[in-house]
Amino acid sequence: MAIAARYKGYRYPIEVIGHAVWLYQRFALSLRDVEELMLGRGVVVTYETIRSWCAKFGPDYAARLRRRRPRPGDKWHLDEVFVKARMPRQKALTLPGSGPVHRNDHDRWDRLMILWLHRARSEERQGADAGAEELGRH
Repeated sequence: MAIAARYKGYRYPIEVIGHAVWLYQRFALSLRDVEELMLGRGVVVTYETIRSWCAKFGPDYAARLRRRRPRPGDKWHLDEVFVKARMPRQKALTLPGSGPVHRNDHDRWDRLMILWLHRARSEERQGADAGAEELGRH
């Protein structure tokens, strides 16, 4: 069945119906949230109308969104990473100017992690500044 034929007889254009169904399927919003978003775009439509659109066109949109989902072989970029440090109780790390830090000593462990993050960031900045200086000299 052609796409235009499926939307025939509806008051709203294909783009408006498609956008409402896409919002509902893609972002897991409530029907009333989609209604408010559409109102913000200047389209007055009730949540009941959006519900009927989602019932008719939703499975097709959901299938297309699933097909576009990244596959395990694609590149994945993480926003945040949680790393759990597991080490034997006998092994300890040291803070500069103090004794060993065991993982059970949470306050000192947190300070050590913050210190490592600051060092890593300063090394990144130094590397970026060095590259900029080299470019400026030539």
